Amino acid sequence: MIYGRSISGKVNVIRLSFSTLINDLISIRPLIGYNFPIESNENIYLFILLCFLFLYVIINRILHYRRSITSIDNASLNRNWLFNQTDFWLLLTFVFLLFYFIVPDKLTAGNISTRLNILLFTFLIIWLSLQRFSKITSAIALVIIIVYSINIRVVQNKFLTGLDKDIKEIKELKEYMEPNTVYYPFNFNPNWLKVHFLNYVGINDPYVSALLINCSGTFPIIDTRRELPVVMLGDTDLGNFCNLCSNWNKSHPNQIVDYVIVGGTIFFSGSDNFDDIKTVLDNNYNLIYTSSGKNVELYKIKNKFLNQ
Repeated sequence: MIYGRSISGKVNVIRLSFSTLINDLISIRPLIGYNFPIESNENIYLFILLCFLFLYVIINRILHYRRSITSIDNASLNRNWLFNQTDFWLLLTFVFLLFYFIVPDKLTAGNISTRLNILLFTFLIIWLSLQRFSKITSAIALVIIIVYSINIRVVQNKFLTGLDKDIKEIKELKEYMEPNTVYYPFNFNPNWLKVHFLNYVGINDPYVSALLINCSGTFPIIDTRRELPVVMLGDTDLGNFCNLCSNWNKSHPNQIVDYVIVGGTIFFSGSDNFDDIKTVLDNNYNLIYTSSGKNVELYKIKNKFLNQ
């Protein structure tokens, strides 16, 4: 179970800067999932290839049109050299490119720019696939795509390796947690794939996660906010460390978090709010278990809070 949020009537509009939109376009942002600096450098070559193929088709059409415009035999085909039915996909590409620059990145939900980015490149690739290229051009494009695919796969494997091991470490915590309790996970691992791993502690067991992932606005789920308690880390408001939409009314009864899970412990000491979180843990919780790989720690509320 995960506490949720309610949707207010206010729409929080967020726009990305023009430079950010350009950078995301050139780096083909939707293809980046693990390491932005490394993958963006690889994706630039793919972007250049797509631009080259686009210009190749346009220039080739213009040259053929100019050669055929004076030919009586090809007079009826002149129009087809410049425009044909496959250009419907190119039109969609430009339409979504326009939307990409004018539509906000966030309205009721976020990442709109990334989604438009996906669509415009999808339509462009469909259009390119319907065009005619010389054998040399096709061969060069094929080699570049193969090299790109190999390089990007090597980068991604570095981040995918070991995920099963991390999940097994998280599953170890179940043996040290009592059922029908509340836990809150602090994740400090920079790998985005592990952001939600800690939410699945004892997924088949009666635990409640106090991590309000819906409070970010990315997942605007309707709930009964009035029934949500004020979530506390011992004597400290959990809202001090996250966007906690349940703690808006201090007259609500308190719900103390029974367990705190710290993931990515090797990155914990370098986090921005390390001192504050460490103080709360030292004052309110006891470290009861460290996973076999030393990547996850489990803290339990001190006895003085159990009867509150």
